Amino acid sequence: MRKNNFRILLDKIKENIRGIPLWVWMAVIAFTLFFTVVSALRHYTFHTVPDLGYLEAPLWNTARGRFFYDPNAIGGSTFGKHNHIFLILIVPVYALFPYTTTLFFLQSLAIAAGAIPVYLLAKHILRKKPFPAVFTIAYLLYPALWHVSLEEVHPEAFLIPLLLFTLYFMQTEKWKLYYTFLLLSLSVKEDVPLLTIMLGLYLILKKRPRHGIITVALSSFWLWFSLFIFIPSFAKGEFSFIEERYGHLGSSLFEVAKSIIMHPIRSLSASYGSWGIRLKYIYSFLQPLLFLPLMAPELYPVSYTHLTLPTKRIV
Repeated sequence: MRKNNFRILLDKIKENIRGIPLWVWMAVIAFTLFFTVVSALRHYTFHTVPDLGYLEAPLWNTARGRFFYDPNAIGGSTFGKHNHIFLILIVPVYALFPYTTTLFFLQSLAIAAGAIPVYLLAKHILRKKPFPAVFTIAYLLYPALWHVSLEEVHPEAFLIPLLLFTLYFMQTEKWKLYYTFLLLSLSVKEDVPLLTIMLGLYLILKKRPRHGIITVALSSFWLWFSLFIFIPSFAKGEFSFIEERYGHLGSSLFEVAKSIIMHPIRSLSASYGSWGIRLKYIYSFLQPLLFLPLMAPELYPVSYTHLTLPTKRIV
């Protein structure tokens, strides 16, 4: 029964990507190969930083039977500070090809694959022929994306295509696939629920209350589970996510949520060193996109929780 459900899910995915033209696939392959090679060259000429080792060490240990063990990490596990449970899906590939270049390839492929839902979204919403191509090319040439592609390897990079597919299946109201990619997105990092909760509220406002409430409930549960069950069980009392990431907004999850909701401007002010840095950060994201995202004000709250992170986390 489970095999049949999985096969049905795969068939639905194939049905959605069947109409993608060859040039999109070629662009994805070209992007993947280019950034894999460039990242490898940077690494083997000593232009990467220790963050790469912090990711590869637990993968290497897991492939050898020591589950995400890292002697330099909090509690001796990479999960002692972050809930990157998504990394389990990478282990089989890395076990077969245990090289740093494998990680560069997987990250480059994931980021490049984001072009597929971008094409599908543009085709679904705009419908006119030139727009899917324009937005797909704009995505692959987006400077911030290139920066992420060359910034060693980070689990957050895998969130890009997963979240884009989540948005596409939300727009097309294919709810089984929506929830599949929503769950995959949540598995990437413990603070992703802060974004998907806002996505749920957006669904409620768009008169899809049932799916909005389910999204908020799933996201809230995963946030609670990650911060109070999963991470503490690996950290062994050596780390507090709230104090590390949101201590400037409160000492508990309730206080942080209250600060963000009741005092949004003050929360932003506490998260950044100055308005100049805030505006520069926002400008650097919007300028290459000709400020088009500003034309969708209903989506502002989806990005707001990310902007409440401390400055050092996002610039």
